[in-house]
Amino acid sequence: MIRIIRILRRLLVAQSLSAFALLFVATGGSHGASIDADRPTVLITGSNRGIGLAFVQHYVAEEQTLGTLDAQTFHDVMAVNVLAPMKVAEAFADHVAASSQKKIVSITSGAGSVSRETVSTGGAYYGISKTALNMAMRKVGAELADRGIIVALVAPGPTVTDMLQTNRPSLVPRANTSEDAAVGMAAVIARLDASYDGRPLSYDGSTVAW
Repeated sequence: MIRIIRILRRLLVAQSLSAFALLFVATGGSHGASIDADRPTVLITGSNRGIGLAFVQHYVAEEQTLGTLDAQTFHDVMAVNVLAPMKVAEAFADHVAASSQKKIVSITSGAGSVSRETVSTGGAYYGISKTALNMAMRKVGAELADRGIIVALVAPGPTVTDMLQTNRPSLVPRANTSEDAAVGMAAVIARLDASYDGRPLSYDGSTVAW
């Protein structure tokens, strides 16, 4: 549990690997990687909130509203937030199947919810990509279910990161600390079992609006 908390906190705040790096690992550098079947390992993908990641800062700085839409930026965001987690799951499926927990967890966000009564302006690509990630990982889960692998979506809720402070400063006063988000998410991940139905879960165990 402590190891998972540390990993989650690192993904949320401190020098996390970008999904571009994960995509590189999945497509060209994973031959020497392995998951120890004797350790409680969970494959975690989908986080791009690390401090100092230039591409995140670039995307956040763009308005992404009508009149400012850039096609290349859209493709880049989708590659990072949707394709990369799928490629990581593809690359490590055999390792996860051999592990004790058999879990793949992608970090999603309430920004991907399409059923909320109100939707904020700006940051369109991020929200769209998280909606797509939710369906992408459900598809991955359907493919891997017969191997006993649980593919889950977990959201940290509003968390104090560079991304939130830059893009949604009004949320900072009520946002989680990275430690609280990581502890909550780790507990949710630990409770995942065969009864999980594919719906996104929040750090507190509640269901995120689809």
